[in-house]
Amino acid sequence: FLLSEKSEPLTKQFEEGKEVETFETIEELIDKIDFYRKNLNIAQAIMQNGRRNAISNHSYTDRLKKVLKTVYGKDISNRWWWSNKWIN
Repeated sequence: FLLSEKSEPLTKQFEEGKEVETFETIEELIDKIDFYRKNLNIAQAIMQNGRRNAISNHSYTDRLKKVLKTVYGKDISNRWWWSNKWIN
């Protein structure tokens, strides 16, 4: 379960309230800690959804594809060397 200060990079990658929980003030943090301590099943569901997202969309392979796309300006994952076992 991730309860983190709200940031744009985080909320672009994970859906708030479903895969991650965020706060903007200390008061909001305290309220959310109290809420999730009393509702562990909700916190666990958020944790599982966030884990699923991280495993599915944030692997080293996915990161490498994004870096290469940024460098080359296009998706190059269809190249012969990409299909080699050592990179996947």
